[in-house]
Amino acid sequence: MPHHLLKPLLSLGALTGSVAIPALAMAQNSVAAKETSVHGGVLVIITYLILWGMIFGFVALVMMRQKKAAQELSALEKRLDSLFPEQED
Repeated sequence: MPHHLLKPLLSLGALTGSVAIPALAMAQNSVAAKETSVHGGVLVIITYLILWGMIFGFVALVMMRQKKAAQELSALEKRLDSLFPEQED
């Protein structure tokens, strides 16, 4: 990036950062933030449980599809056996 464009961007970033930090500090001290805060440990446990639920759901879905595919393969094998009976020599 050209140096003559870099200086205004850095000063703009410093300006917006200096405005955002006090706003963030005030937002953390608001009544709504105090009433709706949840401890990080609780969020980790909830996320962990959701993740494992999704993993188990995915495994169950794969198992059901595999069972269905096995049934369809068995039906296809029976159909082929009826169309082309094995010939004994």
